[in-house]
Amino acid sequence: MNLGLIIRDSWRITWRSRPLWLLTLLLFAVFIPAGVLSFSFSAVATAITFPIADPQLLFFIGRLQSVPGPAWVSIAFVAFIVLIATTAVALILQAATMRGAALAAEHGKVSLSEALRLGRTRIVNIVKLSLTFGLIIVALGLLPSLALILLGDKSPLGARLINLAQTGLTPLTTVLNFVLLLALMSIALEDFTPRKAFGRVGNVFRVGWWAFLLVVGLSGLAALITAIILVIPVFIAMPVVIFEARTGLLLFALSYACAGPIAIGFLLFTAVFTLVLYTLIYREAVKLTS
Repeated sequence: MNLGLIIRDSWRITWRSRPLWLLTLLLFAVFIPAGVLSFSFSAVATAITFPIADPQLLFFIGRLQSVPGPAWVSIAFVAFIVLIATTAVALILQAATMRGAALAAEHGKVSLSEALRLGRTRIVNIVKLSLTFGLIIVALGLLPSLALILLGDKSPLGARLINLAQTGLTPLTTVLNFVLLLALMSIALEDFTPRKAFGRVGNVFRVGWWAFLLVVGLSGLAALITAIILVIPVFIAMPVVIFEARTGLLLFALSYACAGPIAIGFLLFTAVFTLVLYTLIYREAVKLTS
């Protein structure tokens, strides 16, 4: 596997294929409700579980604790349905991006309509994937927070055990998301069923594991750089806030007005580039397994 050539082709495809940028931007938009729901449940679980001394926050937490358990279960059920639906849409958009990257590698360019032309069979298989494997990942992310909300301060030991289990689940969900990505590639690029896709994943990963892990590292580095870009305004404005609050807050707002678009643009580029990289590495790994 010539990784240098793959990186060069990925760079070219990323900058010349605007439809891939549009699909990734739509993917970001789809992730917004899922992110808000997941964050909200985690925030409520944390607020109810950990002791807080602030009187105003205590009043707010008291209102949350007064919500009956069945109501939280109903809210979690609705959130669960929304997360599964957004997962299905996100996987379809990712599959279209993968297909677009593969077509661009073959023909030099791709249109949005070509990338979206997945076909009924692929879409059905992607929905099946979201209703099975995707459902497991959503459950692992949502159910511990629901358990913490239902326990509240009724069982401190139980809450600690759930927090410990939630921490231990983080590496597992990371691995499962990576397996889901490779299975999705098998469906998008080779038109496999979900069951056959997971069988394909093992063979492909065995051949190209080092290249895939390199892209994982690049994604982590990109996330770190994005975080640094977003933190820089804090370091710029905070010294000014200490001496002159109004001027400091204005500087803070102006700094984020500049840093925000830069961070979003960098994150968008990174998302497109890494997904193209994953796709081309997958294609080369498939050739080596043949």
